[in-house]
Amino acid sequence: MKIAIFGTGYVGLVTGACLADKGHQVHCIDISEEKIALLKQATPPFYEPGLKELLQRGVDSGRLTFSTTPDISGAQVIFIAVGTPQSPNGSADLSAVFAVAHTIKERCTKGQVVVTKSTVPVGTAHILKTILGEDIYVASNPETLREGAAIQDFMSPDRIIVGAEDKEAFDALREVYSPFLIRDQNRIQEMNCASAELVKYGANTMLAMRISFINLLSQLCTHVGADIRDVRQGIGSDYRIGMHFLYPGPGFGGSCFPKDVSSLAFQLREAGVDPALVSATLSTNSAQQHHITRTILEHTKDSEAVGLWGLAFKANTDDVRDSASIFVSQQLLKHQKKLYVHDPQATHNYLKVQPHATTTTRQEMLKEIDVLVILTEWNEYRTLTQEELTLLQGKTIVDARNLLAREAELKKLREHNITYVGVGMRAT
Repeated sequence: MKIAIFGTGYVGLVTGACLADKGHQVHCIDISEEKIALLKQATPPFYEPGLKELLQRGVDSGRLTFSTTPDISGAQVIFIAVGTPQSPNGSADLSAVFAVAHTIKERCTKGQVVVTKSTVPVGTAHILKTILGEDIYVASNPETLREGAAIQDFMSPDRIIVGAEDKEAFDALREVYSPFLIRDQNRIQEMNCASAELVKYGANTMLAMRISFINLLSQLCTHVGADIRDVRQGIGSDYRIGMHFLYPGPGFGGSCFPKDVSSLAFQLREAGVDPALVSATLSTNSAQQHHITRTILEHTKDSEAVGLWGLAFKANTDDVRDSASIFVSQQLLKHQKKLYVHDPQATHNYLKVQPHATTTTRQEMLKEIDVLVILTEWNEYRTLTQEELTLLQGKTIVDARNLLAREAELKKLREHNITYVGVGMRAT
């Protein structure tokens, strides 16, 4: 099947590379000449595990091509996968989506199917239909990818959401996803466009709520002497609840949760529905970031140098958008702290936002800092070597991910007289 994709960000590029790997002929379009030049050399413009190899296979096979020219001739399905950033009023900015729609309108032919992969508010498909006209079919196919596990999620989806109003659109998307349905035809869930558009916002907001809720409990644990590790285990063992997204930390970030929760709150207000529950998710997340920062400052009153391990908003990505590291850094710099930072992948993106920090290796950092702060759950931060424990100049670790909250690690910290401060735990 011949497919065109507008946008080569996380969603568009992963979608294109995976579809090409399954045999489709995919042409990816982007306005950035620099990005397209990289992609023609099978070089991804961001870090995502496994993407480099997937791109190389697609480019070498000729099934995956890239251009700044919006050529959609012969494409049976056209995906829109451009950004929908948050506007000042909290709504989703759809200017890029509509710009692509007008570009498609100038070049489309009767019977083509235009599909939104971008996260868009309810009613967007209806507007696109108005722009594109009756001869073009419109569908909604929201992405369900986790940064850091995007390829795995695309290749082995737990469900594929398809919203449409026409049999032709449903048929086309069934063909697109047929290689992913061989073992389970029920993976594809069909509904109308409005329902599909709302699924993405509902799912992301519910997950964000779980994060905010466990973080709220972690703050209570700190005050009443409970241990969030035990509380989480007790709650998550209830089969109705489960353990997913019940990990306390420095608050959620990234390109999806903050803006999607904000957009859903806006949509609720516009519909005359009280958004209090959704809005509380955002305010609780902000409160958690302030709480983590206060905790760090409480242990750096007489200290000047702070080391941050982890700058990406989550592990296995180089994305720092709305990362806790950005907020924490800004607050620490306001208090005249000297910052040393380390991250396996995200340092270059972090420095674009926060240049007033010193980058160094893990080991060299430990010689300079008074307090070590762990902000991202990279696997390499889950243990400290004996050498690193000896090198740690200050004797305090603030672990905003509870990565070291295992008895074997805590024992090593005690042996080196290091104060350990986890989330929702008593300092040890």
